[in-house]
Amino acid sequence: VATIRGIQDQLCTLKETLNRANNLAQRALTVRLCTSTAEPRAKDVASSMERELIFLHGHTTHHYAIIAVILKMLELPVSADFGIAPSTLVYEEQMECAP
Repeated sequence: VATIRGIQDQLCTLKETLNRANNLAQRALTVRLCTSTAEPRAKDVASSMERELIFLHGHTTHHYAIIAVILKMLELPVSADFGIAPSTLVYEEQMECAP
């Protein structure tokens, strides 16, 4: 719990910093990626803080989906929208309203 609270504090600090410097979120940065064990050399790619946070959000949703499957297998309660991407939820809502 202490670790999670520490991460929350860091994210809140980051959010405040980004709010104070509007262009900081979009400022170019370089991310070093190792994409293959066959070719272990890291590759540098252009990115931004905003893009990395968007990716993190999507990847977190992916992990939530795995957690939801495990909870269901254990017959534990889980919210129907837990682990579902926001875009999927919006699409499903639109389909419910479609004639």
